[in-house]
Amino acid sequence: MVFSLIAVVITGTFAWLTWRTQNTAMILTIGELDGMSVTLKPYQINASLTPTNDYTTQEYVNVTVENKRTMAGDFTLYYSINNIDTALIDDGFKYTIVKSTNNWSSQTVVKTGNFVSARTNQNMEIYTETVPGNNTTYKYRVYLWIDSSDGNQASMQGKTFNGELRASISENQYTLTINPNGGTYSGSSANKIITQGVNTYYGLNTPINGASNFNEWQLVGKGTLLRGNASGDGTPMTSNGVKLTETINQDTDGSQYTNYKFTNESVTSNTWPSLKYPHYNYILGHTYRISFDIKLNAYENLAYFDARHAFKDNDYYTAYGLVSTRIPITAVGQGWIHYTMDRTFDEARKTVVVSGTTYEYDVDPLFEIYVAINANKTGTVDFDIKNIMIEDITDNLFISTDTYGGYIYEFDRGNATLTANWGN
Repeated sequence: MVFSLIAVVITGTFAWLTWRTQNTAMILTIGELDGMSVTLKPYQINASLTPTNDYTTQEYVNVTVENKRTMAGDFTLYYSINNIDTALIDDGFKYTIVKSTNNWSSQTVVKTGNFVSARTNQNMEIYTETVPGNNTTYKYRVYLWIDSSDGNQASMQGKTFNGELRASISENQYTLTINPNGGTYSGSSANKIITQGVNTYYGLNTPINGASNFNEWQLVGKGTLLRGNASGDGTPMTSNGVKLTETINQDTDGSQYTNYKFTNESVTSNTWPSLKYPHYNYILGHTYRISFDIKLNAYENLAYFDARHAFKDNDYYTAYGLVSTRIPITAVGQGWIHYTMDRTFDEARKTVVVSGTTYEYDVDPLFEIYVAINANKTGTVDFDIKNIMIEDITDNLFISTDTYGGYIYEFDRGNATLTANWGN
């Protein structure tokens, strides 16, 4: 834990601040997060704050966060408040956090807040961010100031705030527990544990319970449960004007697979319906393999039927490293066919030029299926898919080993449980 002691006494139009620390290094390294540190500087400031409409004229603390690990980590800034007079629990007593770009060649305000929720002998969290691995350094400045437009300045005079600006580090990995609740999930009646990072996604299978119908997932804890491409029960939906059905089935060997049907019955233009699977976390320089099994049942009037290892949604940029597998019409009736697609990501942002226009995109890889149906045709593709796996080949680590059944869970900072709810 790293902290700077802050004492504020409001006298007249001035707020006096002092940051004090007992050591001079102020570098935090926690054993289980070896390689990630937070530094707060300066060690001591004696200064005054004049009410202002410009926070940049006030004193600030420099915060440097370094992550030399390969794994991402979260850091949190908070005030540990020893004492705050009631008059300072006010929206005119503020903090502003700015983030550096290119070593302060430019900066961005990432948070401005106030002390309305502050209480004596309590912590007040002011900022949290995920810091990627691979020698990533983030720099911030934390300003404390009084807003001159606030009408309560007179009541703040002579009042005291005493607290510590602290930083903490935590893992960027959280756990989702999937409870089949008397049924089976991915062929097992036991709870399934999934561990992933904040703001990543996990595609859920549909659980099975004999004669009982699956109603929904019940979420307890952090995170968000999202609806996916289709319902999983054969209910028609549309994608780019094309009818889509998704049905969860059980194969002869007991494994679960998903059947998809795309049908163009009336669209008069070319259409490109698609399925987008959850994004996955990646490490620069690592090679990732997406593998899957497809059984092609019908293929009519299609321009193409592609599976893609994409760097972003709707990745059709063949000149920029797209890894794509074309599923041929000759695969109809051939049973299950296994495919693999390997891709290495050497940059976090990719620059793409299309028709003379330059675009920049963050790399956010995923598995996609694209279907091109010709205009004025009754185009159809009917296929089964299972055993979708994403593997970090560099570290020999499986990231995901499940198929996708219509629901997506988005990880947040905290653990969660999803429990299957059954009907008659």
